[in-house]
Amino acid sequence: MHHGDQKKFTNQKNRLNRLKNFEKRGFYCYFTNPKELEELKANPEKVQAIFRNLMLERFRRWLNEIAEKIPSGIRIILSPGNDDSKEIDKIMESSKNPLRKTMEKMD
Repeated sequence: MHHGDQKKFTNQKNRLNRLKNFEKRGFYCYFTNPKELEELKANPEKVQAIFRNLMLERFRRWLNEIAEKIPSGIRIILSPGNDDSKEIDKIMESSKNPLRKTMEKMD
């Protein structure tokens, strides 16, 4: 569902392409079924939990990509937004990422 629209995917390739397109634009995608959709409409707390988990997973993935793609010795500054969960800070602080020493928490 995107702005009230529903989309059914005929194959996995189309679904993954659409997912990548949305993620590039900063959206968080969650695939569900009609029954769960009705449950989520009735329970905003579940929606928030799903969103939080998607956000944290993406951040973990970004940290891994930094380690894989950015050469050592390059200074990395991560600046979570004011609407990001405080759990982002915890992930940064506890990261076993080899670039951890180059990351700074800025207040």
